[in-house]
Amino acid sequence: KGLGSVQVKNVVALGALQAATGIFPADTFLDVIRSSLGGKRALVELNEHAFARGAELAVASAET
Repeated sequence: KGLGSVQVKNVVALGALQAATGIFPADTFLDVIRSSLGGKRALVELNEHAFARGAELAVASAET
């Protein structure tokens, strides 16, 4: 919610997974997102925000 695109829900989930488990460094996920989207700056930014939002939600959930 709040990102303006349902299409990034999987990236939100990746952000949450990374924050909850630390399975890979966040930069590893973000580098893959950036390289897979190439020069589509608007999509890169949207996906970076989605990843961060997922991480925020996971941290908030763990604190409750």
